Amino acid sequence: STTALMDVEGTNGVATTVNWNPTVNPQAAFDHMPNATFSTFNTFSGGTGFGFPGAQQSMTTSYVVDNPDDEANAGFRWKNATASGINYSLNYFYHYDSNPVVDLSLHDATTGAPLVTELRNGANALVSRNSASLSDASAGTTTVLVANQAGTQYYGAFNPNTVGLGTPGSSLSTNGIDLRFTETQQRIHSLGAAFDMAVDQLEVPLVIRGEFLYDKDVMQPVVDKRLLSIGDIEGALVPEETDFFKYVLGADFTVMTNLLISAQFIQFINLDFTEETRTCTTQFGSTFDCSKYTADPTTMSVTNSLQKGWENKEFVSLFFSKPIGEEQLGRWNNITIWEEGNGWWNRLDAEYSVTDQFIVSGEWNQYWGDDNTTFGQLDESSNLQVGFKYIFEDY
Repeated sequence: STTALMDVEGTNGVATTVNWNPTVNPQAAFDHMPNATFSTFNTFSGGTGFGFPGAQQSMTTSYVVDNPDDEANAGFRWKNATASGINYSLNYFYHYDSNPVVDLSLHDATTGAPLVTELRNGANALVSRNSASLSDASAGTTTVLVANQAGTQYYGAFNPNTVGLGTPGSSLSTNGIDLRFTETQQRIHSLGAAFDMAVDQLEVPLVIRGEFLYDKDVMQPVVDKRLLSIGDIEGALVPEETDFFKYVLGADFTVMTNLLISAQFIQFINLDFTEETRTCTTQFGSTFDCSKYTADPTTMSVTNSLQKGWENKEFVSLFFSKPIGEEQLGRWNNITIWEEGNGWWNRLDAEYSVTDQFIVSGEWNQYWGDDNTTFGQLDESSNLQVGFKYIFEDY
């Protein structure tokens, strides 16, 4: 087995000089739990090796794909043009979101039955997940316990209902806990509009266009670092319904000899963005960030502090396209996209018809930039592809 150890600092290996800062360089899940009690860890470790009568197996994890029943995506589009030459359209689409939703839940590792998370303070009283003192050391420690849905059997090494009887280790399940990641899909509403218009008064042909989209009920992960700091993994990462407004504004024009240039500005606006800035304190007086916020589903990980998302995120793209050769038997295209946060993607592709039947093509995708951006994290996925196509004809 392997153990994820936290980074600590010290001098010459002397124990009294060792210190740990919960806000610096988190590399593992435990780094985000500075106020988790030993009782909380016993809940998920099952008391393995300590002689407790409860489960003798540590928590397991599983990943389950639970796609909903197939339902048809449905929509409509209505388009028209004005007398002045402006083309426009209205669109509606009821469909499954192309991005999956991942939910966390606790289950009995043997039976698969769903379990219930309880938060208990030092006086053994139930505490709400919304309590502001959950991770405040001055208000006492909070322990995470897990029970069956009836509340009659607890998992791990502690049963709060039998403490008064002097037997806190009784009525414990001998099964372990499974942290289940469930992937599913969310049906959302998409309402869109688009337009394009040609501007003839300039020296070069110009087309101005725009696309607008309102997405309703998109699921986005919300991180609560206060809950995570005490070890409540299930409550710390919850998908919530969010509405988005997205739009693209672009201009296309042709210069020189058939060189098409297209520029675009893209913005995604999260209309239900969550951001609650909070600071908590450990038992030894260190402060750490315990905010609640909408996370970035494309980049968040335990090594980047479960990165916060963007309330407004921008992209800018520049596209070039031009025929190749005197007879224009081929074409090359290049698009460069900049992502807010300093992520970059450049794609260069070309195709050339050697004969009427034999076509050669190539493509180069290059990603770079900040590792905590959608494009920057794909740096090692940069690739070069070459293809050949032969068309068989009937004579």
